[in-house]
Amino acid sequence: MNFPIKKDFNYYLCSVIGLAALGGFLFGYETAVISGALGYIHDCFATSTSTDEMLVSSLILTAILGAASSSRYANVFGRKRLLLFAAFCYIVGTVTIASGHAVLTIMLGRLLVGFAIGISSYVTPLFIAEMAPAQYRGRLLLINGILITGGQVVALLVDYFFSFSGNWRMMFLMGTVPALVLFFGLLIVPETPRWFLLRGADRHALHALIKLRGFPYSKIAGEFREIKSCIATTSAQVLPSYKNMVPLLMVGTLLGIFQQLFGINAVIYYGPSIFKIVGFPSASEQIFSTLVITSVNACVTLIVMLVIDQMGRRPLLIAGSCIAGASLLAVAVTIHYPHLAWFTFSELILYIMGYCISVGSLFWVIISELFPLAWRGFGMGLATAVQWFANLVVSSLFLTFLEMVGPSAIFLFFSSVCFACMAFAYFFVPETKKISLEKIEHNQRPVTLSA
Repeated sequence: MNFPIKKDFNYYLCSVIGLAALGGFLFGYETAVISGALGYIHDCFATSTSTDEMLVSSLILTAILGAASSSRYANVFGRKRLLLFAAFCYIVGTVTIASGHAVLTIMLGRLLVGFAIGISSYVTPLFIAEMAPAQYRGRLLLINGILITGGQVVALLVDYFFSFSGNWRMMFLMGTVPALVLFFGLLIVPETPRWFLLRGADRHALHALIKLRGFPYSKIAGEFREIKSCIATTSAQVLPSYKNMVPLLMVGTLLGIFQQLFGINAVIYYGPSIFKIVGFPSASEQIFSTLVITSVNACVTLIVMLVIDQMGRRPLLIAGSCIAGASLLAVAVTIHYPHLAWFTFSELILYIMGYCISVGSLFWVIISELFPLAWRGFGMGLATAVQWFANLVVSSLFLTFLEMVGPSAIFLFFSSVCFACMAFAYFFVPETKKISLEKIEHNQRPVTLSA
């Protein structure tokens, strides 16, 4: 048998993970594109405010369902097939929206796209984590994070381009391009070695490892034996009990809640409204400011990708939470002073940077590494579903609370959540950098999780 070149990183691995991360790009694109299209849909169909809210929130509702159901089907059908199904749903849902001549048709398309988003938000980081070598896993997982934020930026740019003609259908239809690439690309890539071994397909698992690693055969054989040993333990039902998994489930789900209660989607979804309060009077300034926020989100995620495997997860999570909390505390003080508009804008930029350094990037990394193989599907599915539910709560209640208590109180609340996350990360979140998934599982402690 001819083995690949003897190096510990290869272009095939990178291309497979880059392809899978298109699921993240579609996640970002489809959640952001509605912000530019909604006004034109409103004018086209004379929709009410409640209908507009349903068009936005319907996607989040089915995303919860998609994330919650994915854990079971990822184990039954495989990570690759589930991601393939999500790509198919993206294509059908997007075409349904773009061709819709009634609000109900558009709503149905949004529901289908939301289901695909829920699936891909779960299975994309799982697929990448199980493909990646331990020493590069954090960096490769963050390719998904970069493409989520990059998808948001591209969506806003597409919205801006087609805003001159008011062609909201093309705003949505452009999303079929990456979905088609993802669908047809997945047809020629392997399933993850760990899933093959779960199904008893040892030969397929070894072949996939050889293609993905390019190590000398001795290293491939060592990794193969480590994974197989873990699978054998699972098969023998020498498993952590539910009681012992509660602390890990707590870490995963609370990080998902923290990610949303940092206020990120309040800023992304309602950016123009916030920047109007800040002191930017024109719609163009408000939209441009929101675009800058999403661009900073993408750029900082790229920086985190470059340092995560050297600095580790916990230090970044703690430092980023502190930066975000302090920045939002400053926003709460200055937001009522229009002459300080650019100062407040700078504080929001710092907040976005802190968010990206912490839960914005690291939630998806940590839940992909945290759980033992036997619990990975359930744990990641639960954490992702809870994260989407928190997203729904924030996005559906933000404007109501903005009117009730004012922006200062809301940003003070978001700031307190950031500081709470910092303390939680210090005491409860384990460090997993450069450790294989099997070794993480072996080293887990049932009571204390602090590193």
